[in-house]
Parts: sequence; structure tokens; C-alpha cells
Amino acid sequence: MRRTILCVFISLYFIFSGYTQSEYTYSVLVTGRGGTGLNGIKVWLKEKNSGQKIIKYTNYLGKAVFKVPKGYWSLNLPGLPNYDEVELKGNEFGSRSISIPYYKKKIEDETRILELRPATSFSEFIQDNIKITMPVADSCFVVIKLHDLNKRPVKNISVSLIGVDYGIILKTETNSSGKANFYVPKGVRYAIDVDGMENFAFTQKLRHAGVQTVTLEYQPTFITENNRNDTITQVITEPVKPTSARTLAEIFVLNEYGDPLPQESVYLMNIATNEMYLASTDDNGKANILLPNGYKYLLHFTYKKDVDVLNLTTIKGTNTLRYVVKYIPDPKLEHPENYIPGPGELYLEEFENFITKQFPDPKEKKVGVFLNWSNNKINAKSKEAVLEIGFATTSNPSFIQNKTQVNVAFVIDMSGSMAGYNRIESLKESMLKFIDKLALADNVSIILFNEESYLVIPLQPKGDGKELKMVISDIEAGGFTNIYKGMVMGYEELQKHFNQNKINKLILLSDGYGETEPRIVIEKSKEYNSMGLGLSAIGVGDDYNYALLSLLAEESNGLMTHAGRSEDIYPAFEKQLSSLIYPIGREAKLEIYYNKKIEFDQLYGFQVINKENNKATIKIGDLYMGMNNLALAHFILNKPDPTIENYPVKIVLSYYDPETQKRIEIPHDVKLEWEDQTGDIKLMVNNQQKKLYAIAVMNQSIKVMAEAFAAGNVEKARNALIRAREQVKDIYPKAEDEDILELAAKMEDYAVSIDNFIRNKSNY
Repeated sequence: MRRTILCVFISLYFIFSGYTQSEYTYSVLVTGRGGTGLNGIKVWLKEKNSGQKIIKYTNYLGKAVFKVPKGYWSLNLPGLPNYDEVELKGNEFGSRSISIPYYKKKIEDETRILELRPATSFSEFIQDNIKITMPVADSCFVVIKLHDLNKRPVKNISVSLIGVDYGIILKTETNSSGKANFYVPKGVRYAIDVDGMENFAFTQKLRHAGVQTVTLEYQPTFITENNRNDTITQVITEPVKPTSARTLAEIFVLNEYGDPLPQESVYLMNIATNEMYLASTDDNGKANILLPNGYKYLLHFTYKKDVDVLNLTTIKGTNTLRYVVKYIPDPKLEHPENYIPGPGELYLEEFENFITKQFPDPKEKKVGVFLNWSNNKINAKSKEAVLEIGFATTSNPSFIQNKTQVNVAFVIDMSGSMAGYNRIESLKESMLKFIDKLALADNVSIILFNEESYLVIPLQPKGDGKELKMVISDIEAGGFTNIYKGMVMGYEELQKHFNQNKINKLILLSDGYGETEPRIVIEKSKEYNSMGLGLSAIGVGDDYNYALLSLLAEESNGLMTHAGRSEDIYPAFEKQLSSLIYPIGREAKLEIYYNKKIEFDQLYGFQVINKENNKATIKIGDLYMGMNNLALAHFILNKPDPTIENYPVKIVLSYYDPETQKRIEIPHDVKLEWEDQTGDIKLMVNNQQKKLYAIAVMNQSIKVMAEAFAAGNVEKARNALIRAREQVKDIYPKAEDEDILELAAKMEDYAVSIDNFIRNKSNY
């Protein structure tokens, strides 16, 4: 049977948007022996993309008539799957009839063989040079005769008879006459394999002694293939034709405008074997590939993966499959470098946002420090240790003797994106509450910005707050985002009324990216910071310039807070308020004194500003009331032995106290404990610490990746992600936590982009 299958896809994704009625009639006649119509036979059409079925049963004449809708349909009968195909690309008119000889007993026998064969254990026998003679009573001869499309005998082709009832496989090759002779036990039906193609045909049931001849059309495959690293290219001479073992796949590739794409690589991957067939389109956008039947193939292009599946599992006979596809490259594959963020574009949810642990409120002092090894037990096999460093500040306002007065400029993003997700309403509600908590003498200014900036309220005493509240209630969102203009206007207003006895702070809130280059914004902000003006920031949502806002806050010892949802805006304002009017300490820093046995490696949660002479200095920033924070310090253990207990790590938290005008130091020593056991000791035993450490490792690796890739060190960028993947796997062999999985997925996306970038460069 020769068939041409036409598959037309006009885009990379076939969107099945519902069928519309057509007037195309498809009549199926099912006949038994003698051509008599068979009544009550189930016949169905199945749409190959959607799976929709249209089921009919033959009438007393053996007929089933279908009104065929738009789609790509296969005709099926019990035991005869995918017997025929019908494709309608629109509301087409016409008719077609097909007659199917259907021998129920024969089909049942063949179906039984197909079902039993995979589970049967076989003994193999070679039957060469079998001569046709008089068979004995319980045996007979089977002659398999092969000829090509031109009726010429096909010689030297392997042929096998498979007897599932006897558990035997008989093998031979066709002779110069195209014949393969077998001498077999009678009484059963045999499957016939030809040239490695299983179940190519079946014998009749061998009821009598004698000779049964089965004549089969077989078109051999003559082709040269080159296999390099499981990628197969074919040397095809025109005119190319399908063979019995292989379907000719004619792939027509068009660009987004429907024009042919010449010299475009086409990849078809055998899903079962992972072998990749590679061809290139000609000047007409056509690529020819001879694909072995019996498999499914996944279609790829250089810059588009998993385009579609070509299913040849049920193909019989010689077939040509014509497939038309529009190829629009995936920009993530074509230009992966555009999807690897630079250091100034990176958004990562801060480590501190995952901290759920609450440290005790200090009783008799403003600040408490809490140290805890993730596992304080070590032995000779231990290579590393992680120290949890927590600190908390008092939450009791009465502990603070003098509330600080403030000059505060609110610089608020009112661009159009703030209108979504109830953000602008939550912002107004949060600001109204914030204003209520300020003192009457506190000075307040409000600057709104979109693509322009607007001085809505000049810096002035809060007073009864009525004017401020009226302005806040009238805020409406619209326009684009220009952080630079709003920030400069806010700083200028603070500078005009600067008071060294007050806190002079700008609070910047935004949910987007500005138009000005981040470097320029940061440099301008630093100019005002040097004049004694500070900045704190609130980032709203998940699509704001986190890197810019956090750097602006960091440069001025300000506070950076994240409000992922609209309901998080007020808690973010409250945090800012506490840092403004209830300062515990200024310019806090953490010092870690380590030694030759326990060597400091890295800190997660805060920035290390210096590391030398067995001391690491970490910048903490300002401390405010009700603060609860945590950092994880990673140490390398050098040849640990029992003496390690004599080498404590010293932790010193220090800050400037504005009330006493003195620098306060809080020192602590912490030791590891030696264990004599010889087995592996887990690095971490607490699940919350595991999660924080895994998130910290992944965040850090993504930051290193972004910096290294921007600097042109692709190998370092890739290795950072690989190392983090290994570390997280050690901590979480079977991670199920959603936060871990989400960040790991982001890390894998970056790794894929880097691999694509490396591959693209190697192809040029």
C-alpha cells in the first residue's frame, strides 16, 4: 500500500480552536469474504491533534458514512488502527469512498500474535538452503517471495518467521529469485519480519501439509548514512523515493511571512533511540529525510525545540509524509545572552524574606546576638561548617529615651503600572496610616513621578495632616516611570531644609524600571548622600529594578524593603517608620575572627566589605526598633582533629548609639565539638536552616553568574551555577519546598541560556 500523508502546520503551535461543519462525505464499506458487506462493525475517525473521535457502526450493507469536519483524521477499525487518513484544512466540499476487506478471524489471530510476542521467550534457528520437497504430516513449507515496485525480485534480504505458539524464530535470506524458504510446524499463523521490520506481514493459518506462498511488495533502502555522535546525515540522490522500511519525510520550512527558508537545518530525533537525523533545506525550503518506520520523531530547528511529533509507529507500505511548518526562532535560543541579566538588572527575592525564625526580644539591652552552629558536631571527615548569626533589637518604644525628629520626602511612583493589583489604593491607605504616626513637628514632603516629577507638597511640618491626607487621597496612576527625576526633586527639597539635628531621609517607592541608566542614578544619589541625606526604598511587585533600589539604599545606609503584593505595602511602610523615628544604632557592623582550623569562607545575608588577617568585616547598616535578622556564615575546616575545640570563632557586633554617642560592642565566642565517630556527620540538621542555606547559595551563585557573564567570563558564570546545583542537591536530595524549586528552576533557566550561548558561539 502506497500513501501520501499531507500535514500542513501554519505556525509553530497547532491551535485546535473547534471544528466547523463542512460538506465533505467519507464513505467506508467493510466487506468480508466474497465481498459481502459486514453489519455492526465499529468504525471511527480520530483527530490526531485533539484526540476527538467520531464513532459509527456499519449498517446492513456494510457501510458507515461520515460528515468530516476540519482536521487531520485517521480511520480505525478493531485490529486495524490508522488504516487511512483524511485531512481537511478548511470548510471543504466533496466526497470519498473506501472499501476495506475485513476478515475478523484473521485480524483476531494477528492481534493475538502482536499481543503475545513481547512476552514470549524465543529460540532462534537458521534455515538456509531449504529445498521444497514432500512435507511430513505435521509440517509444511512456507515461501516468502519479495518483489519491488517494478515487480523485480529482491535478493539478499533477511526474512524471519515468528511462531509465538511454538516460541521459535526461523531466519534466512531471499535468494536470487527473491524467495525465502522455510520448513515449519503447521496449524498456526506466523508473523513475518522483513529486513528487521517486525510484523511486516502474516502467513495464513497453516492448516494442511504442503506449500504456502506469501508474495510481498518490498522496496529496499539504498542510502549512505554518516553517523557522528548519534547525529545522522544522509547522502540522498534525486529522485528520492520512500522505501518499505522508511518513510520519505518532505519537510517544507517557511519563515514568518510564508516564504521558503533555504539552507535551514532540520532535526528529527528518534524518541526511542535518541538518534538525531539532520538535513538541510534546499533553495525551495524543502528538506528530504528517509526515516525508519515504527518510531516517533521529534522535530527541532536550530533555534526552536520540540516543534512537533511525526508519528511513524503504525505506518505500513511505502509512504511519503509532506509537512509544512512555519519556523519562527525562539529568541531565548537565538540570542540567549539577552536572557542572562546583568548585575544591575537582576531581581532576586532577598534572603531575609524567607526568615521565619524569631529571636527573643532583648530584655535589658537594646540589641541581642544569637549564635548557633547548623551542626556543632564534627569529626575527621567533616570539611565545612555553617554558623547561624542572629540579632534582634528591642521592640519596646519606651526603651528609646529620645524619639528622633525627621525631615522625610516621599518620592512615589504614580506610573500606569501602579494602577494594577490594587497597588495605588493600598499605597494611599498605607501612607495615610504612616502620616498619622509622625509627630506634629516632623517635616513631610510628597513628590509624585511618572515620566515627569511633581512637587505636590513642599517640605513642611505635618501639623494636623489634613492637607497631606487630601493630597494622598487624590493620587491617580498613569504614565511611564522616571525614577531619576523624582529622586532628584526629593533630594533637592530635603537639601533646602537640611537640619543636622534631624534625620533627613528620602523614601522612594516604585514598581518598575526608570528610563535613566542605573549608574547615573546611583552616582547622583551618592552626591546627595555625601551631604548627609539618606535614602530608603520600597520595591513593589516582582518586576521593579531591585538592583537599582537596593544599591541606592545600601549606599546611604538606608533600608530596602520588598512589598510583593499590595497588602505588603503597609508593613513595608511600618518598617521604614521604625527605622526613621526609633533608631537603635547607626553604622552597625559585624566582625568575624577566625583561625587556621576554622577558616571563614562566605557570609550569606549581608555584604562582606573586607577580609584579611583572619578577620572578616561585614556591613550591617542602621539598626532600628523591632529588627529581627539572620545571617549564615560558611567556614572551611582544615584537617579537623580534637584540638579544634581550642580554636573558637569570635563574633563581634558593634554600632554607634545616638543616645550615648558611643560605639557599643557585643562580643561572643562560639566553638565546635569533636566527635570520635567515623561516619559522615550531616552539615545541617534543622530544616529551616537547610532552606535558608540553599536559598542563600542559589542567590549568591546567580549574582556571581550575572557579574561573571557581564565581564565576559562565561566559564566562571557556568561553573557558579553548576557548583550551586551540587551544593543544593547535597542539602536537599529530594527538594519539595516550593521556594527552593522555584529558585532552582530560575537557576536552571540561566544555565540553559549559558549553554545555548556557548553552543551558538561554537557553531560560528
